[in-house]
Amino acid sequence: GNGESRPGRSGGLAGEEQMLQQPPHQAPLAPRPTLPEATEEEWQRRAEKRRAAVQTVKGSPEYLAYKVADDGVEGVAAPRTPDAESRQISKRKWEDEVRQWRT
Repeated sequence: GNGESRPGRSGGLAGEEQMLQQPPHQAPLAPRPTLPEATEEEWQRRAEKRRAAVQTVKGSPEYLAYKVADDGVEGVAAPRTPDAESRQISKRKWEDEVRQWRT
């Protein structure tokens, strides 16, 4: 504003500043990969392992203590138990959901 010019600056935005204002180039999103095909027997085995994991968590002293403490609390939504029967959830996603549910 005082009329003085600074070295290396022109009236417009310099190259580095101009680049910061432009949105970065993003590659188009790739289609979501589909889960690999599994036989009915494999799905039954996975569901059984998932049900066992849910029961293990629900039987833990930490979960039982949480349930006792949570009984009188209104307005706070409890985390939902992951769906052990869902065939739309990959192993990694299932493990992430269980980890979040336990915390």
